Amino acid sequence: MNGPQLAAGGGRAGAGEMAPGAGGASKDAWNGLGDLPDLAQIDALARQLYESADPQLRAQAEAVLMPLGASPENTMQCVMLLQESQASTTLMLASSSLTKIVTAYGTRISGDERVQLYQFVIQFLAERGPALPNFVVSELCTLLSRLVKMSWSDDARFRAVLEDMKPFLDASQEHCVLALQVLNRLVLEMNHSSPMVRRSFTQAQHRRVATAFRDSCLQQVYTQSLTILVKCGSAPPNVQPHRLRQVALDLAATCMNFDFIGTSFDESTEDFGAVQVPISWRAIIEDASTPRLFFDTYVATYQIDPRQSSAALECLVQLASVRRSLFSSDEKRLEYLETHMRFMIEILGNRVGLDEHDNYHRFCRWLARLKANYQLAELVGSSLYSDWIGLVSQFSLHSLASDWHWVGNSLFYLLSLWSRMVASMPYLKGNNLSRLDDHVQKIVEAYVTSRLQALHNGDADDESNDAEFAEHLDTIPVLFRLQYDKTCQFLVSMLDPLLEQYKALVVERGMTSASSSEVAMVERDLAWLVKVTGAAVGGRLSASSSEDQEVADGLLSSRVFQLMIYSLDVDQKLKSQQQNESSLSGRSPGSVLVVSAPQHLQAPPTQPTVRLDEAIVDFTQNFRKAYIGEQAVQHSKVYATMAEKLGIRDHMFVLNVVASKIACNLRHFGVSGTGDEVISKSLTLLSDLAGGHSSGRLLGKLATIREMLAEHDEKEFPFMTGADARMGRQRTNFHQILARIMFAGFGVGDIYYDADSAFELFMRPIALKLDAISQVRNEQILQDAAVKAAVIGVARDLRGVCLATQLRKTYNLLFDWYYPTYAQAMYRALDVGAAAGAHELVTPILKFYADLAHNRPQRITFDSSSPNGILLFRETSKVLVAYGSHALSQLQGGAGALQASTGGTGTAGGGPGAPYRSLYKPASVCFTIFSRALSGNYVNFGVFSLYGDSAFQDALEVCLRLALAIPVSDLMAYQKVTRSFFGMMEILCLNHTSSVVDLEHAVFGHIVRVLQEGLSSSEVWMSTQCASALDHLAEFRFVGVKKNLPGGQRFLQHVAQSPDLFPRILQMLMTMILNEDCANQWSLSRPLLSVILTNQDAFLELKSQMIQALQNPQWQATAQEAFEKLMENVQLNLESKNRDRFTQNVTVFRHTWRSIQTH
Repeated sequence: MNGPQLAAGGGRAGAGEMAPGAGGASKDAWNGLGDLPDLAQIDALARQLYESADPQLRAQAEAVLMPLGASPENTMQCVMLLQESQASTTLMLASSSLTKIVTAYGTRISGDERVQLYQFVIQFLAERGPALPNFVVSELCTLLSRLVKMSWSDDARFRAVLEDMKPFLDASQEHCVLALQVLNRLVLEMNHSSPMVRRSFTQAQHRRVATAFRDSCLQQVYTQSLTILVKCGSAPPNVQPHRLRQVALDLAATCMNFDFIGTSFDESTEDFGAVQVPISWRAIIEDASTPRLFFDTYVATYQIDPRQSSAALECLVQLASVRRSLFSSDEKRLEYLETHMRFMIEILGNRVGLDEHDNYHRFCRWLARLKANYQLAELVGSSLYSDWIGLVSQFSLHSLASDWHWVGNSLFYLLSLWSRMVASMPYLKGNNLSRLDDHVQKIVEAYVTSRLQALHNGDADDESNDAEFAEHLDTIPVLFRLQYDKTCQFLVSMLDPLLEQYKALVVERGMTSASSSEVAMVERDLAWLVKVTGAAVGGRLSASSSEDQEVADGLLSSRVFQLMIYSLDVDQKLKSQQQNESSLSGRSPGSVLVVSAPQHLQAPPTQPTVRLDEAIVDFTQNFRKAYIGEQAVQHSKVYATMAEKLGIRDHMFVLNVVASKIACNLRHFGVSGTGDEVISKSLTLLSDLAGGHSSGRLLGKLATIREMLAEHDEKEFPFMTGADARMGRQRTNFHQILARIMFAGFGVGDIYYDADSAFELFMRPIALKLDAISQVRNEQILQDAAVKAAVIGVARDLRGVCLATQLRKTYNLLFDWYYPTYAQAMYRALDVGAAAGAHELVTPILKFYADLAHNRPQRITFDSSSPNGILLFRETSKVLVAYGSHALSQLQGGAGALQASTGGTGTAGGGPGAPYRSLYKPASVCFTIFSRALSGNYVNFGVFSLYGDSAFQDALEVCLRLALAIPVSDLMAYQKVTRSFFGMMEILCLNHTSSVVDLEHAVFGHIVRVLQEGLSSSEVWMSTQCASALDHLAEFRFVGVKKNLPGGQRFLQHVAQSPDLFPRILQMLMTMILNEDCANQWSLSRPLLSVILTNQDAFLELKSQMIQALQNPQWQATAQEAFEKLMENVQLNLESKNRDRFTQNVTVFRHTWRSIQTH
């Protein structure tokens, strides 16, 4: 048989007989391709496009061929290429181009033409499909599926796709494979809405079609896959349908992975969601032959083709996840459970296929899904439970003893299985024994020791330690605390010998992992044990805690705190050595800017040391959550037990050890690119401690913290000298945390004598640098690396302090200290840096001003007699003008983009990120500064125009000129730039609308077009801000024209010069509200009324066009009535009540219009 013979009754054309008129173009009308005389050249270009290793050749071919898919007029040309070419690359080009056309321009292709294209592809697959390479078949399946999905509601012929596939299924094995590939792609297409499809096919349309397909076809497709698998299983030995079985398994798995109820369950998160198959599937699922079919397929294929056996297991995983409510009775559900348990026992008994990793991974998922979907009581109540739990325990122990690289993420599923069973034990009723006590402790001990063994063997990768362990954190604490006394004894027995070794080698003999492999091994082992100890102690939060468990926590914690004390002893010895070294003397005024790391910090710490200290910080974070803070019990058994072991007095001693260890970490890590994660986690821990109501105040009493508040420059904490990419943010964070601790101590006992003195003492290191910076020459700021680094560092430090000022009192302290004493020094540094295009110097200063101008949460409140609000804005305006004028002059000088200065990006022409770093990023910070100043409510902007001060107008002009200098495509591409720009435009249109309207028409038109671009964005925040800005503009026009104000007349001049500007916005708003499922429908409906009232003629014309576009007279009448109800009881004003009434009408109008579209 040559291929399926398609029924002629459907009016189908053969592969060479597609109607010439399809696509609306002749063979010579190949849009965009110029003159291509013959097929041979097209074949050559297609091979060049897909197969050439030369990027330039591929780009040349793409420039010529890609326009083929850019217009619906090229549909016939693509079809002819499929008919005439024998080259696989040309067939791929034609089919992918047709897919693009159908996706982007499906509505512009008539229904009959789409049917002809659909029939042509089916016939093409029937005649040539078996001989085509798989990548061409895959693209043709995508094309066919996309056609069916996008035309499903338009024509019943597309809904007959299963009937059209039956001739394939009844033909040769090759044709049967093709049919299953088409169906598999169709199910995937119905299940997912790709970004490309969403541009022309809304999410609501997708869900309607997916639901209809689910109800009418999906069960038949799944049944067909089962039928094919049965045939494969009964095939004679001399006929091995490998390919057919594989695609049938893939199709079955795809069907079960369908999003049945539109929840978009993400399996990658492993939340173990149930498969929500419809009730009509009950007979198939309850039929014992269904899971048996996949089990038999697994047994038959695990030795032949692991890919097929793993696919069969994947189907069993999905069957085990079927929702509980599907079954007709409890007895049926328990029978189903025992069926899966029986299959698992058969596989585990002889380790059938489990030496293949894909099989092993899916089997682990199968186990986890089974427990997630069934209660422990149901498992225990089964007669198979005893055998099942024993074999699963052996399997788990064997997995833990295996190579951790080979086991990989599969271990997470095993741990989650045991964790869920242990967590369910309190709910287990009756006399049924779970026997978990017999197995879990063995698994806990094997989990810990197997990792240590892997470290000794070199099998474990330190770099992957965090990623692996993070997945286990939610599961192992539950296992550890099942028999916590035994777990505690076990961990103590592992920790104590290692602590003795650490003390002897590191504390007493001064050895390091850099000089001793023995020390390195001890540190690696300790790092792992400290991590699991931290997880065990942290488990107190999620498990019921008793006094016995608190004692166990105390025993474990005392070991880790002893290790921390050892570490601090070593650090103290190193500091003593440093103090004995000769110190620098007779510094020049500028020498405060020169920083060098202490001698003992020149050698970076080794990886084992980094891992150990990181593990200690992780443990301390878990201990803090459980035993430090508002919810902690300060007098619990933990502290009593630790007092016995370590001789500590109270929780203040523990807090002091923690603070000292944090300070030690900050002194030792972050230099030379090592230990960055230790710095980050240490600062997070310090921030969490400072954020506690009680712990934050207690920190200020500690001598270690007082030392940090007095001396917090680079000499004490060299991590701040690290590269900006790694440590710049951490430096700001560090100063923010210290400032929070200092501010928390104001007025608390004898911590500080008074706020002003404490603040002056804290700011002294920064003041010394600013004094030195003010004395250097301009050229030194750029040419002297130490001076330049000092300026950047000071800007980051000041920003951190500013971020910590949350109250009026603390903000005024900072402002009075900074302005005017040090403001000039920072302004000069910015002016010099901006003039030279040194964006790496300018951006940190701008970011400081962005926070200085930010009135959160109403912290900027000056006395009524104080001019500080005006002075703050004038200083802000001066900074904006200084940067903007220099940046714009450099652009106008022919650079095209700001060029990097010496020590900047390091490239003369920039590189891919140069425009962003040199212009877009600092410009976006300028937009943020200006918008925060405008919305701060600490200055009356009318003062500036009243007294002839140009500060506001200058800042407005320079920010808008910067915005105009950024291409719209780039403005929309960089999210930070987009956010800051639209935030600025929203506040400008709200509070300074007249200033926007007074702009030159070219600038005003550009702004409105950019707002229109943002309005159509799929980002909710962006379209909401743009809708708000456009609403304010339209409202200003409505009020201004109505009252004959100057601003209204100026607006009319803009409209006269660009009459289609706002009608386009009206059409866009109407399209978005009616056709798209936007999360911000309310926000989009608000500007619709103001735009309608200011463009009534355009609204009437749009109304007429929309009604006339409907072909059915009944629909036209319904649409006419809907438009009348849209404006029903809506007055010609923009009062709140009128707006709310219109918004309600919009909701009804949208519902009516969408009901018309669905008919």
